[in-house]
Amino acid sequence: MNMGKGKKFLAAAALGTAAAAGLAVRKIRSSHYRLVSSSGEELLEEAVSGAEVCPEGECRKGAAEAVSEKKRDAAVKVWDSYPRPQMRRDSYFSLNGSWELNGQEILVPFPPQSLLSGYGGKVGNRLVYSREFTCPEGWKDGRILLHFGAVDQVAEVFLNGHFLGKHEGGYLPFYFEVTAYIKEGTNRIEVKARDTLSARYPYGKQRRARGGMWYTPVSGIWQSVWMECVPLVYIAGLKVDADTRKVRISVRCSDEGSCRREPGADGKPVPGACIHGSGKPGPIGGNEKPAAEPGADGKPVPGACIHGSGKPGPIGGNEKPAAEPGADGKPVPGACTGGINTGTRNGITVTVTLHDGSGYTVQAAGTEAEIDMSAIRLPDGTHYRPLLWDVADPWLYEMTVTMGEDTVRSYFGLRTIEVKKADGIPRVCLNGKPIFLQGVLDQGYFCDGIYLPAKEAEYEQDVLRMKALGMNLLRKHIKIEPESFYYYCDLHGMLVMQDMVNNGFYSWIRDTALPTLGFCRKKDEKSWYGRKRRDFFAQHMKDTILHLYNHPCIIAYTIFNEGWGQFESDAMYRQAKALDGTRLYDATSGWFSQNESDFDSQHIYFKKLVIPEKPEKPVLVSECGGYSLRVPGHFYSKHGGYGYGECRNRTELTMRVKKLYEKVILPAIPKGLCGCIYTQLSDVEDEINGFYTYDRKVCKVEPEVMREASGELEKAV
Repeated sequence: MNMGKGKKFLAAAALGTAAAAGLAVRKIRSSHYRLVSSSGEELLEEAVSGAEVCPEGECRKGAAEAVSEKKRDAAVKVWDSYPRPQMRRDSYFSLNGSWELNGQEILVPFPPQSLLSGYGGKVGNRLVYSREFTCPEGWKDGRILLHFGAVDQVAEVFLNGHFLGKHEGGYLPFYFEVTAYIKEGTNRIEVKARDTLSARYPYGKQRRARGGMWYTPVSGIWQSVWMECVPLVYIAGLKVDADTRKVRISVRCSDEGSCRREPGADGKPVPGACIHGSGKPGPIGGNEKPAAEPGADGKPVPGACIHGSGKPGPIGGNEKPAAEPGADGKPVPGACTGGINTGTRNGITVTVTLHDGSGYTVQAAGTEAEIDMSAIRLPDGTHYRPLLWDVADPWLYEMTVTMGEDTVRSYFGLRTIEVKKADGIPRVCLNGKPIFLQGVLDQGYFCDGIYLPAKEAEYEQDVLRMKALGMNLLRKHIKIEPESFYYYCDLHGMLVMQDMVNNGFYSWIRDTALPTLGFCRKKDEKSWYGRKRRDFFAQHMKDTILHLYNHPCIIAYTIFNEGWGQFESDAMYRQAKALDGTRLYDATSGWFSQNESDFDSQHIYFKKLVIPEKPEKPVLVSECGGYSLRVPGHFYSKHGGYGYGECRNRTELTMRVKKLYEKVILPAIPKGLCGCIYTQLSDVEDEINGFYTYDRKVCKVEPEVMREASGELEKAV
């Protein structure tokens, strides 16, 4: 008996020792250096000289005081550019800045795990945010909308104690009509977020035990929170369809309804249907729940949930609230434009600013207007010659759209993307001309803000950095960015291949190791993934496409990457193509290809590139390279280092990339290769295989050599 107890005691002690050892190893593995970007230094108001070993969590605590001081001094200046650049109004009021999270101060919109958030508390599965605010003067008339850029993973929102609604999924915008719950003076908003990293929801590269290809997770609010005042009947969304001559603008009207119902088969409204990520009506699909149903009189109840960005939003400038005349006839700052208007829709008016600064206006009786830019007659009697959007000269036309008392500002680019045969080879063509997609994998991670840079302008800098290396495409990898990112790509002519954000479980053996060795499962019609997870992915894919529909920079989407969460890819391809047939789709990036896709997509880290003798689709190297270089003082992980071939210095790394382009990519272009996407834009935590360091302070390759090599690839098409 005593002997048995002794064995149990020894076994328990051994397990305890193993657990303690595992915890110690994890702590050592997770220890990292404190990296801060140049824009982060400005935000923190501190100079960072040298690197300091920083076990996970301690860096955030060490910076909390500096960030808190910043919040007290200039809270409204944190991420204060207009967050919806394709549908701008004057009545913009930012709620970014100092909030309270679980009893401690935090700088929103930065996620609590980030250095820039200044949050020093423990980040668990449940987070309760709160802050107080006062509405701008002049917002007494009209409707008030409360917007969230993204909250990971599930959010319940309250205003002055009233439940507004619930949103599920951490990557897309949503908003509520809150007019009935706003009061004079101080208002209090509360957000209860839950983030368990559930595989039911899209989660990307997040993992609690970060390391290797897995990164620090983000929780709760991680994009801008803001409000706007609109007329009673307002423009709820825009849809812009353009080619090289014409543009069609479609307006979705609020219809005096806070949460529009979509008709069922019998033509009657379907209870519970709500407006999603793009502002398009559709079934909830598990993503959102409406906050309010119509009242007994059949009229909508103010405060109902309206999910999505209301799509199309314009440029990220620092617009100020509009001013309406006060009693003395002088403008009142922050006044709501338009006031309350119970009038009917009398059509829309669209004014486009031509490249010479003159305006061209059309009026339409309904909610749709089409303009043939090439048919516009100029004062001298000649026809206007439209300027196209392309990578060398990405012309954007500014426009205003007016419906009743509501006016929004937006923009569009004239361009087409398609696959056409040239000399018998299928080619990707921009505006009818073959183009080589010289791309780089962009994961959108930042050393001090994780999912966000310290300032929106850092997105522009990333675009310009890659343009300087000869790149014309960013593959936005398993993450959806704030709209300012896509605006800067629109502005500078950077093509974007946007990944859908995966959900479901990842298996290194099944999804990476075996395919790398050539063992690929052939069919994906049958899946062990549950119906709820699959339905959520399908709805999220739809919402993503609608949300980003108007950005000319987006030319393609990746649906599944390396088999991660893959199911019925042919059906998903058909759904996506039916929703937006103006873009191209890589249904299965890397491997596990089925029948339907616009690309023959291959990852060639450890495999040879295979070009069919007579390719039926453009061949795309959707991932390659990933050579690593550790730059002293600019790498994140103290004990980790991840990449696909180590280099000793900048010259060696540059020559390896150049050799890859010259020996593998260049000879394949005449045979049918349409593009090459190198891994990756910057280092990310343990991964040290970027063109730039994680803090964006050091370019690890030689720009002149890169531009020359990229030019050779471009000429070979």
